[in-house]
Amino acid sequence: MFNTPITTNDDGLYKVLDQGLPVVLYLYDKSNAALDKAFNRVAEEDAGDILVARVNVRENAQVRKKFKKLKMPALVTLDEGEVESKAAQILPDDVDAHVDFLLGRGPFPTQTAKQEK
Repeated sequence: MFNTPITTNDDGLYKVLDQGLPVVLYLYDKSNAALDKAFNRVAEEDAGDILVARVNVRENAQVRKKFKKLKMPALVTLDEGEVESKAAQILPDDVDAHVDFLLGRGPFPTQTAKQEK
């Protein structure tokens, strides 16, 4: 059971997705203390129900290419390898909304002005 975000890369991401749990993927190109805190909190609170993985897209070209339309920082939730929700230019409150949706605790997250459709 992981109760902290897993830092992964192009190769390791597929291993994370094969763990049998829904995944909250945090894509970033520079550090953001507020988002780090939000992802750390949900990883701890929902340990055993989700995996939180973080990928620096500057260092991982395959992940960057796969999600190139999303402006960083971004969030993608996946269940059984399928994208459930995604958002670009996220804020800490977006993390909770997407996790709640992924776990069936809330509605599909609304788009903020900064988020892409």
